[in-house]
Amino acid sequence: MPHPLGVGRQVSESVAQLELGEHQVGHAEIVEIPDWTRCPFSSKNHDRSSSTQNRGIVDPLDSVLRTTNSANAGYELLSGTDGWSVRGPAPRGATRVALVDRGEVTVTAQALPGLTLVAGQILFAGAGPEYLIEGSPGAVLHSLSLEVEALSAEPVLRALPQVLKLDETANLASSLSAVIRLIAAETDRPEPGGAVITARLADVVYVSTVRAAASCFADGTWLALLHDDRLARAVRAAHDDLARPWTVAELARCAGMSRSAFAAAFRSVSGQGPLEHLTWWRIHRAKHLLRSTDLDLTGIGGRVGFSSGTALSRAFRRHTGVSPMHWRKDPGA
Repeated sequence: MPHPLGVGRQVSESVAQLELGEHQVGHAEIVEIPDWTRCPFSSKNHDRSSSTQNRGIVDPLDSVLRTTNSANAGYELLSGTDGWSVRGPAPRGATRVALVDRGEVTVTAQALPGLTLVAGQILFAGAGPEYLIEGSPGAVLHSLSLEVEALSAEPVLRALPQVLKLDETANLASSLSAVIRLIAAETDRPEPGGAVITARLADVVYVSTVRAAASCFADGTWLALLHDDRLARAVRAAHDDLARPWTVAELARCAGMSRSAFAAAFRSVSGQGPLEHLTWWRIHRAKHLLRSTDLDLTGIGGRVGFSSGTALSRAFRRHTGVSPMHWRKDPGA
C-alpha cells in the first residue's frame, strides 16, 4: 500500500511513488524528556535578510554542530487501527525526531502536563526521564532515534528545552518529511551502502531540527544571543579566538556597544555575564582537547584562553567538580 507520509516538493516523482510497508508497534525504547515547549516555527520567524544577521546566527551554531555526529539511527513507523504506545527510557545522549503523519499523538511524562501533536507537527526530544508516547486509533508517527555523542551535543542540549513541538506551519515539516521518507525507504528495502545513507540523512534531520529549535529563541540561554546581531558578533569573535584574553570592553567593541550596555544586554538575553559564558565555553572546548589530544594542561590552557595549566585546573574543577586529569581518565565523572 502507498506509504502514508506526505512528501514535500523536494522529492522527485520517482521517490514520491515509493511504496513502503507499515507495521504496528507495541512498546520500544525511545528518548525521554523533562519539559515541554511549543515552537511556532514559520517563515516569519526566519526573516534573515541581511548577511550580517545570517553570519551572527549561523557561525556559532555551526561550531557546535560541526563536531556533533549522530550514530545508530533507527527509524520506526508507528501505527495501528486500535491505537499504540511506546515508552523509554533511552540511553544518555539519545535524541528523537518524530513527525506526525496522521491522527493525534500525545506525549506524557511524570509530573508534567500532556503534550498533543497533530498531523504535520514535529516532536524533538532530548535525553531526560521516562516518558510515554501514545497514538490515537489510526494515528501514524514517523520516528527517528539518534544516538548523539554527549559531549559534542552538550552546548545545544543544555540550551534547548528537552522537548520542542514544531508547528504544522513550519516549512521544516515539508523538508523533513522528504528526508524521513528516504530513510524509511532505506530501512524498508535494505541495499548495500544503506546504513551509510541512513546515517548521513539522520545528520540532516538532526541539524535541521536543531537549527529550527534554535530559532525559537531559547530564552535565557546562549542560543538566544544568536538572535541579536550585535551580541552575536561578540559571541562569534570570542568563540573563534578563545586563546585571546578577552575583556568585557573588547567584546563590547565587537558588538558596537558601550561596555555597560553590552554587559547588561548579554545577561538579560542569556542569563549569563559575558565572561561567565566565555569561561563555560572554554571549559567545554578544554574537555574536547582532553579527550582528543595528548596535550598537557599548559598546552590546553593556552589554546582555550587560560594563562596557565594551573588556572585551567582551578576553573575546570570549579565548573565540573573534578580535576582535568581525572576527567581525562573518566569523562563520565
